[in-house]
Amino acid sequence: MPPGLDRAADALAAVAPLASRWIERVLAAGRPPLTVAEYLALRSIDAGETSPGGLAVRASASEPAVSQLLGGLERDGLVARVADAGDRRWRVITVTPLGAQALRAETGELRAGLASVIAAWERRRSIGSAAVCARSSGR
Repeated sequence: MPPGLDRAADALAAVAPLASRWIERVLAAGRPPLTVAEYLALRSIDAGETSPGGLAVRASASEPAVSQLLGGLERDGLVARVADAGDRRWRVITVTPLGAQALRAETGELRAGLASVIAAWERRRSIGSAAVCARSSGR
């Protein structure tokens, strides 16, 4: 492993579970409340993944689990399953306007929260770097 990678991996191992828990709480407090799996499914569908099989592969989940997840999203009005125009036997999954609104809102909440954490970290890093420079220059 390249030098410094162990330290970075240790730092990520320490912070990732905390970030995951924070993300879970933010999504659960949303209107409508979402699980991380539901949020990730909405993101994937919005990005163009339209089949349950494709979602299962992307999420490393079984198709029955994805089918159950989609049933809940459909029941909540966040996604719709419609017949494929090219092959009426297939059903295409689309994000509804309510689903798109929820996705935008939750993405904005996550972005704002994570940006403030990153900004605080950058400030601490800058302050630390300035202190090192000041010490090394004898100030």
